[in-house]
Amino acid sequence: MTIETNLNQSPFFDDFDEEKNFHRVLFRPGYAVQARELTQMQTILQNQVERLGSEVLTNGTVLNGCDLELQQWQYVKLRDKDANNRVLLLNDFFSAGVIANSTVTGEATGLTAKLIAAEEGSEGNAPNYLSVFVSYTNSGANNA
Repeated sequence: MTIETNLNQSPFFDDFDEEKNFHRVLFRPGYAVQARELTQMQTILQNQVERLGSEVLTNGTVLNGCDLELQQWQYVKLRDKDANNRVLLLNDFFSAGVIANSTVTGEATGLTAKLIAAEEGSEGNAPNYLSVFVSYTNSGANNA
């Protein structure tokens, strides 16, 4: 990614030029390090990482040994309070904060689901409600 902004002006004064073939910034002992020197070091490192990345992985490079596995998770967005007017907390759904292998059961329907992950939220931050991601394990008593 190339930065389109001219950084060779105040306050950065970044005059790094790849054509000059220098990749070292020296500091004078006994003098404070200047922002310009730090900016030049940052630009040099960014340039080297970009060059390495474009050599190793060019657009269209075939990668071997990588498997892509897509999973469709269902999610449930929850209100801030339950039917008894008790505030719902993320920890209510996970024993000791452990997400894996936790299961929830619908009280009225018998529907069960394995909890996979959760995301904090609240009704005040709609649409970012408290959300739990689930994998349904049955369809409940009425198969709905």
